[in-house]
Amino acid sequence: MNLSILKAIFTSMEQGVVFIDDRNRIAYCNPAAEKIRKIKIDQVLGRSILDFHPKKAHRKVLQVIEDLKSGQVEGHHRMNIQMVKGKFYDNTYTAVWGPRNKYWGPSFVSKEITQRKKTEDQLKVALKHLETANEELKRLNQLKDDFLSTVSHKLKTPMISVMATSD
Repeated sequence: MNLSILKAIFTSMEQGVVFIDDRNRIAYCNPAAEKIRKIKIDQVLGRSILDFHPKKAHRKVLQVIEDLKSGQVEGHHRMNIQMVKGKFYDNTYTAVWGPRNKYWGPSFVSKEITQRKKTEDQLKVALKHLETANEELKRLNQLKDDFLSTVSHKLKTPMISVMATSD
């Protein structure tokens, strides 16, 4: 395939695509990745990928890259991560292998999922409220059953006495 066609494909994507070399340095990123990460390719080429992740994610990012390189993870690895000013991204990492099974490095695709994450968080809160309401309904149902059992018992006792004397 013609290199200019591949470049046009990557340029037109809304997902950010980044390729990292075998020493974890940025070797390529498309315009969407530049926009998502607020970077310019000419300023980031050759820099460590860790420079563009929060410190708390460094260990996890390195582990994902190592797992891909060693073959412990086949195919791809997904990781949701909060990156820039409260925005969340879904990153899918994939090992890139060249001829003769030579490891070239990982690539990853980033897609913003901030709205999906907010919706998931709202659903978790709603589920918690529903679980609490369900427990309260179970408790009230048990109270009702206990009340009806008590009333039934209290009514049966005098009725048995009355019925016994009428015979």
